[in-house]
Amino acid sequence: MKKLFALLLTLALVLSFGVTALAAEPTTMTSAPTTYEALIKTYDLVGTDDTTLYPAETLTFTSTPAVGNPDTTNLTVNNLVVTGNKDQKLVINVPAYSKVGVYHYTITENAGNTQGVTYTNGAVELSVLVEYDYNDTDGDGYGLKATIGVTNSAGEGEEAVKHNTFTNTYSLGSLTVSKEVAGNLASQTQKFSIDVTFTSDKPVLSTITCGDGQTITSANWTLADSVYTAKVTVKLAHGDNVTFSNIPAGVTYTVVEQAKHEAADPNGSNPETGYTVTYADEKSAGTITADTVDTVKVVNTKGTTVNTGVVLDSLPYILLIAVAVVAVVLFTARKRRNREV
Repeated sequence: MKKLFALLLTLALVLSFGVTALAAEPTTMTSAPTTYEALIKTYDLVGTDDTTLYPAETLTFTSTPAVGNPDTTNLTVNNLVVTGNKDQKLVINVPAYSKVGVYHYTITENAGNTQGVTYTNGAVELSVLVEYDYNDTDGDGYGLKATIGVTNSAGEGEEAVKHNTFTNTYSLGSLTVSKEVAGNLASQTQKFSIDVTFTSDKPVLSTITCGDGQTITSANWTLADSVYTAKVTVKLAHGDNVTFSNIPAGVTYTVVEQAKHEAADPNGSNPETGYTVTYADEKSAGTITADTVDTVKVVNTKGTTVNTGVVLDSLPYILLIAVAVVAVVLFTARKRRNREV
């Protein structure tokens, strides 16, 4: 009996140790969630050398997991608010993984709606390696660890290219409005008021500058019937011009001289009466294109002719006729005298 009791006691101790050991072994392991900053958002600028000029827009991105991944765990990418920096890093949120293996993801940019911007249609390939970390080499206290990296997106071996940049193109143009005044009753010192109206079917999120010191910011645009509109008034005299810079490509414009202007000049030329307004080459409207300067010239004409009683252009012919008449009279008189003799 003593031997049997000792055997049972030994067996119970062994079993109790085995249960304790199994309880200490975790049934599931995960990796620690973290963030990753390596992808870069940048802009190519067309039509300007100002490297700080960008639309103040918010960019969004989508992550798509590969079909062959160990499970459907997905990444997320934070929205990016574009600031004055040309290059900005995207923040990728790496979740906790519960299965070891290699996960592949495709990151794409969602096309926005900002005027003048062409959004990249490319993609960045990312991979995440999830492996056991029994010795807690990364010091996070989790049983798995995840390592994220940019996948080779072109070529193989030494020729492989790691693409980690999203590049948008921001295209801008300019508009120059000038004034010409002609005619003997037209004042070339009088300033004429000209309305310049811009319209856009998309939001304009950068500042348009005007050569006379005015600006059109994103807050100056009004939206009505799906069309954004902004208007400024410039005052130009003969020979003056003003240039609107950094206008996003795709914005349309219309230039119209007002019927009412500044007060009459001291010499009495009233800009509200008597002027004929035309536009050089019959152009008073158009659409801004990338890296191009559009021009509109507003021409004012006011003049008259004075009746002096003598048309100077006919005087030579009148003199010739008079000489001819005198010659005929003299010839006739001379011939008459010869007959009388």
